[in-house]
Amino acid sequence: MSRRNRTMTGFLDLALIMVGATALVAQVTLQNATESDGTAANEAVQHFRYAPDQLFAAGEARLSASGQAIIANLVPEMRGANIRVKVPLDGSAQQNRLNKWELASARTAAIFHALHQNGVAEQRLESTAMRPADNAQGAMQIDIQRVTRTTE
Repeated sequence: MSRRNRTMTGFLDLALIMVGATALVAQVTLQNATESDGTAANEAVQHFRYAPDQLFAAGEARLSASGQAIIANLVPEMRGANIRVKVPLDGSAQQNRLNKWELASARTAAIFHALHQNGVAEQRLESTAMRPADNAQGAMQIDIQRVTRTTE
């Protein structure tokens, strides 16, 4: 191998190492910018938590009358922010027509529909799946979050 080829090979190796290091730093930075609950560092989050039976009948995905009233009263609190909805997996739903995954998805859609019916723009709605492990930590609550993002 000539000296010129060795120099070129050394340069390419160095370039690959630098690209890899840059990707590693970016990944670590992204991990550090996200809190343990999935909230980004540049987000201010206000939580509104409800037991599922406050919004829905047991095992049902349709909002109850009181659930519709709660959502309607919540909308003024959400002005100017994005809204993130987290619905827990209900393990007791296995005897019903919907399994726990279908029930959580349908309840999320029902909350989105009610928010939209009360004047919230669709592009302001976002959903975050609640992991099964979240239920084990006593988080059997529906979490409707007011999310405002700040610029650094």
